[in-house]
Amino acid sequence: MSSTSEPTEAAELLLQARALKTPCASIVERCQIASMEQAYAAQQQWQRLSIERGDRIAGYKLGLSNPAAQAAMGLDGPLQGVLMANAQYPAGSTLAYTDFIAPRAEIEVAMVFAQDLTDPELGRSQLLAALHAVVPALEICDSAIAGWPKTLFDAVADNLSSGGYLLGTPQCEPAKIDASALTATLELNGEQIAEGKASSAMGDPIEACLWLVRDRLRQGVSIKAGDIILTGALTGLHPIAPGDHLVLRMGELGEVSCRFSSAA
Repeated sequence: MSSTSEPTEAAELLLQARALKTPCASIVERCQIASMEQAYAAQQQWQRLSIERGDRIAGYKLGLSNPAAQAAMGLDGPLQGVLMANAQYPAGSTLAYTDFIAPRAEIEVAMVFAQDLTDPELGRSQLLAALHAVVPALEICDSAIAGWPKTLFDAVADNLSSGGYLLGTPQCEPAKIDASALTATLELNGEQIAEGKASSAMGDPIEACLWLVRDRLRQGVSIKAGDIILTGALTGLHPIAPGDHLVLRMGELGEVSCRFSSAA
């Protein structure tokens, strides 16, 4: 097999696993994914194939945005993925549990843009001026890799285990929010199971968003009005069972919730 086909094979395996709701084995050895560059190439092929099948990119996401976690993994910055439009659910939805493989919840701060951005050297004030809203986000992570990724290469190729996401309703003007001071709690079936500080996202979710926007623009990827950015998990992953009810509360930003149907 030529090296140019390996990312495509990996992407096809991952898409098939999600379509069949049956996780596949690690693609690192099978597809000879031996570097972060190759892992991102597989992710880009996954994006391309998803778009060819009728989806579209609705935004971007950060992984391992906590500097301590980056250091522990030997990284000099966060990981990146995309948000697909078909993976967004309205706040308060009931999600079909059978639409996922092994879902887990993450809590994040999300940014939604009102204006296009093109300047890779933009500053914080320009970023804030371009924002429509800062809102709480529930990300439903779901891995196409059996047993969840054991390597960063598997995680990156599988678009950072992105399965779905829900956004809260805008409550405040972005420029008036001290995002770094926010605290979030996650409730599962009426019981609080996690609490996280927004400052774990690179010290400030606004700075995390700025880092990602600049990096994307330097790569020639424009940021458009309506785009969404998830700035990184504030706590660990929390397994979800059929029938579960999740509520994320984030102070002045309000809340967002969802339910999962019972398994068929």
